[in-house]
Amino acid sequence: MDSARYCFTDPKIKYYKNNILEDWQVRVLNEKADLDVKISKLHAFVYSDKYKNVLFPDNVLLAKQLGFMTAYSGILADRIGWFDLEKP
Repeated sequence: MDSARYCFTDPKIKYYKNNILEDWQVRVLNEKADLDVKISKLHAFVYSDKYKNVLFPDNVLLAKQLGFMTAYSGILADRIGWFDLEKP
């Protein structure tokens, strides 16, 4: 994963909350962005007609996976919310 791709293509991320981001902060933002895309795709699948054909235990595991991925995204969002408070 290119940890700087959002930093250089989206100025509002490079200067998140008026602070220049550290490399690790950019990686967290990238990780959340990538995860949210995967969540969106899995969510669409779980609520589609195709999902009705998925057999046990895969159907249960996919639903659990979606829940855990959503929770993890929330944790990353909480971490991002603290970026403006972190000082060297």
